[in-house]
Amino acid sequence: MADVPADAVLAPRRRTTDPRLRPRRRLGGRDPVGALAAGRRARRRDRARGAPPALPARPAGDARRRRARGRPTGRPAGRGTAGRARRRLGRRDDRTARRAQELVRSGRPVPERIVLLSPALDLAFTDPGIAEIAPRDPLLRADHIRELAALWAGDRSTDDPFVSPLRGPLDGLGELHVFAGTRDILHPDAATFAGRGASADGTTIALHVGDGMVHDWMLLPTPEGRTTRREIARRLA
Repeated sequence: MADVPADAVLAPRRRTTDPRLRPRRRLGGRDPVGALAAGRRARRRDRARGAPPALPARPAGDARRRRARGRPTGRPAGRGTAGRARRRLGRRDDRTARRAQELVRSGRPVPERIVLLSPALDLAFTDPGIAEIAPRDPLLRADHIRELAALWAGDRSTDDPFVSPLRGPLDGLGELHVFAGTRDILHPDAATFAGRGASADGTTIALHVGDGMVHDWMLLPTPEGRTTRREIARRLA
């Protein structure tokens, strides 16, 4: 198969009313509605108290506009009857982590437990391990995600902590669980994030490694995906 340009989007040539032929959301080729539905089913089955943010596969606007509007980067965590912040399932990774950092800076309570799924935590993507994993990653291309990251950063540098949570303060974030596969080019930054968390005050970051797993494997209809979803539900219970 010939190389596909980084900015290419697969879509039907003609307009169609057939839902099977409509193009997916662009980033990663995932169906975000199906992913969220899978998470909700897992929570109902295991009676977990989670609050998955309803976020699109590709962010609308950019970091500057979103901050200027004052919109939260994920649905705010609710509160249980005991007055504790609810646990959060972070489908869209970097924004969920950044939202937690914003809560700490503003002195508001953070969720007692946060789960990040295949997160993009440093949008500069400079870790040397990325180049080592790239030939084995069947889903993500480094040049493609760097271009998307630059669009999201807008007039900010991708080194800016507001854009890249890995480059911001990690103190006071509470308990985080990060799931990352070894065939995902985002894995090296997830490992660095967990390592930095070990020296942060008021923060515990547990890295859950999917050996041989690809980006967002926990959302796939596979035995490994189902097993991981059950584990996530237990973490949120």
